[in-house]
Amino acid sequence: MPEARVAVAAELAGRLGGSAGEEPVVVWKALADLLYVIADVIADVGADAPSEALTRGVPIGTVATALGTSEAAARRYVSSLHS
Repeated sequence: MPEARVAVAAELAGRLGGSAGEEPVVVWKALADLLYVIADVIADVGADAPSEALTRGVPIGTVATALGTSEAAARRYVSSLHS
């Protein structure tokens, strides 16, 4: 993920974490909304991205590195998306 997006995610995590003691219900709601959005993104594009990368000839090792996992785990992940 580009650094700018990582920074936004880190800032969001910091803000939510910092607010948890003051407004736990608000943070809980924000996290629930965020989980919903992430699940929607994964359903729309996330499942296709690893397969698309492999279709384009990206080596499984590169996919594994991008996912931060082993090649075997990356293969299982890609296979599970099409089960």
